[in-house]
Amino acid sequence: MEHLDELRSMLADVAAGRGGRAIVVDGVSGMGKSALLRAFETEVSATGGRDTCRVVSARCQPSIGSALRYGAIVEVLLQLAEDQEVKQPGVFRRLLSLTGQGAVRSAPEVLSAMVPGLGALFTLGKEVAQASLASGSMPFDSLLPFQQGAAAQIADALLDLVRQGPPTVLLIDDIQYGDPSSLLVLDRLLRRLPGLPLGVVLGHTTDGAYADGPGAMVEELLHGWAKDRLLRRRTLNGLPPEAVAELVRSRHPDAPPALSEQLIRLTAGHAVFVTLCLEEWRPESGPRIRLPRSLSRVVEDRLRLLTEPDRALLMIGATQGETFLSRTVAEVKGAPHDEVMERLRLIAAQNRLIRQTEPPSWARWDASDCYRFEHGALWGVVYDQQTPQQKRSRHARIATALTSGPLDGMPLERRLEIARHLRAGGPECLPASAETHYALAREAAMAVLDPGPSARAPGPAGDLIGRPPGAPRRQDAR
Repeated sequence: MEHLDELRSMLADVAAGRGGRAIVVDGVSGMGKSALLRAFETEVSATGGRDTCRVVSARCQPSIGSALRYGAIVEVLLQLAEDQEVKQPGVFRRLLSLTGQGAVRSAPEVLSAMVPGLGALFTLGKEVAQASLASGSMPFDSLLPFQQGAAAQIADALLDLVRQGPPTVLLIDDIQYGDPSSLLVLDRLLRRLPGLPLGVVLGHTTDGAYADGPGAMVEELLHGWAKDRLLRRRTLNGLPPEAVAELVRSRHPDAPPALSEQLIRLTAGHAVFVTLCLEEWRPESGPRIRLPRSLSRVVEDRLRLLTEPDRALLMIGATQGETFLSRTVAEVKGAPHDEVMERLRLIAAQNRLIRQTEPPSWARWDASDCYRFEHGALWGVVYDQQTPQQKRSRHARIATALTSGPLDGMPLERRLEIARHLRAGGPECLPASAETHYALAREAAMAVLDPGPSARAPGPAGDLIGRPPGAPRRQDAR
């Protein structure tokens, strides 16, 4: 709700002529960024109307090479020109007819038709590129002045169309896929926003934003714009508990109150996980939630950004549990602990699938980093991506990794953790599992039969240990 309120505030400033500004909504995939932008666009269209304020939306698409040069910018320009078609019939159709087959054919052709003088600049740039390639020099350096010149002309044309209509908010989703040509134009726009009747909202998926690739370039650019105060960055986190409870009431009015609490615990308010779990929930399940198969696709999209070795590390971690230790993962993987610690640190920083946390009390002396999955649903899906034998084999190796030295003297919680993994380790662990569980059961039985010296010690403290509430003291009983 706070993010929607900030978008409304920006719209009010633009509509009142107080100058334009820009906002980036950051978040991992499926957190609800696109839904937020759609809700804002729908609200503006429903309350403002095209004559009061307009929203122009576009989405960047993944591209290979230069297939989508100026992709999002062309989409924006065509929408703005279409608005002018209402006031000056025939303008929009003439622009498209000049390109031969329209935007589908060639973005430069569309832009050349819409921006006076741009066609000659494109032609000159192409000739320079060919000459640079023939001479063996770097074409990118040679082309940069032409790209910047084209960006300036396109930005001028876009702003001219904005000024001819009502105050405008430009929404561009999935900016992490923005091609360099579109980003150059966007840079020009952001630097000219103050005083303009234009607001800019960008949706940015942060999955893999710091890894090598186009997403890293966009992240660096966004960071620079924020540093120069050209825009504000806002991170979209999970839905708050009251929003999840309201969503449960609207979808399933008769659901038990504990269902929303279970959803929060399981999904941490992650919008797409909440929605998919609610779609699969049935009244006969009560407060229990089964992870739907549809979640696998969402998780796989995020795991695809990882290398195969990094995915293997997360699978091992998920086998230990929703919380896991770097040293255990390293021993099961058979890799140096320092290397595994660094890989897990980067996964947490770049992909936000896991986050560092405090280790459990029984592992505080293990000289190990501890991580926790973003939420229970993510952990469950990652764990279930393994085959049954992979799970059994890894549970067995985790039990071995946790068993350093004799069990006698180990904290009870650690021995219970070892017993849990042995129980899940399959037939090869049956003897060790039986022995461990027998030792735990025997210890528990002995504790009941003989509460220990402290319980037999004289005095009030000794009387209270092991004595049922309300029972008389030993001397009173005699």
